[in-house]
Amino acid sequence: MRCEGKGIVCPQPPACDRGQVSVEVIVVNAKPLGFDLILGMNGILAVEWVTVSKRIQVRFGADSAAVCAVCITPIRLEERDFTATFDPATQAWTAAWKWTDGKAPAILNNRVREYPPSASARRSYEQELDKWIHNNWLIPYDECRHGPANSLIPLMAIVQRNKGKVRPVMDFRELNEHIETFTASADVRTDEMRDWRRQGANISMTDLKDEYLQVRVDEALWPYQTVVVKGRKHCLTRLGFGSNVAPQVVKTAMSSVLAQDPMIRKGTSAYIDDILVNGDVVAVGRVERELERFGLNCKPHERVSEGARVLGLKVKGERGSLHWR
Repeated sequence: MRCEGKGIVCPQPPACDRGQVSVEVIVVNAKPLGFDLILGMNGILAVEWVTVSKRIQVRFGADSAAVCAVCITPIRLEERDFTATFDPATQAWTAAWKWTDGKAPAILNNRVREYPPSASARRSYEQELDKWIHNNWLIPYDECRHGPANSLIPLMAIVQRNKGKVRPVMDFRELNEHIETFTASADVRTDEMRDWRRQGANISMTDLKDEYLQVRVDEALWPYQTVVVKGRKHCLTRLGFGSNVAPQVVKTAMSSVLAQDPMIRKGTSAYIDDILVNGDVVAVGRVERELERFGLNCKPHERVSEGARVLGLKVKGERGSLHWR
């Protein structure tokens, strides 16, 4: 099967009260699996759902209360230092930080492209950057579209010894000076720890996969997130490791999703991208499915009683209770 082209179509189902919607399409040279059309979840959400009757009659649009109940509405979170929005049509979060005093800097001074990683980390570091490019987290910078770059962010590698993983990070220090963040009290972590230790033994731990990279950055800010990879200028289209606003964006977005369902809200507690799930209140699978429904994918969860690391502490189940070290 070969791609013959891409485009945008604007279906307007009679039952869809949004009016005209836009859906991305891919045209191929043969019927996929014998079908004239395959409609993905992004398309289904764009036309407000699809129902199929027992007689194989297809109806577009949420025209009954039962169907309306499963539709996802857009989310907009307005914070003092950033905004974050969720678009159900694309199932994606997009964030935009706010400049200190509302003033964006013209051009930042840094000219350093990279702090070279060690020889032992170089291969893994470059493989990870290749993955970022493959996933369109890093894309070639288009100066015709976005204008001259306003900032060059130095790349560097962080070796996570406990996981045996090399992670590319960016030196956002100069950019961070122009983004005023309003952080929570230093007592928040202590409060979270106290709350988590009261949850009992039937708890699981899950966290987001590539947490920051699941959140897109508003395209207007791409000129401030440029890097040089293999001699070519790219821009980071997602939140970056090292951005001072990234942790709070992820926590706020994740908390807003967990609050959509009262039972999930009652049975979970979140800190940055870590989520503790009380299995006596809600099943961890239900929590993971809810997050995925709102565009946030999780790593495989861990049963804390079988041994896990929670807020930097090792936790293990012994004689029906949890021991925190």
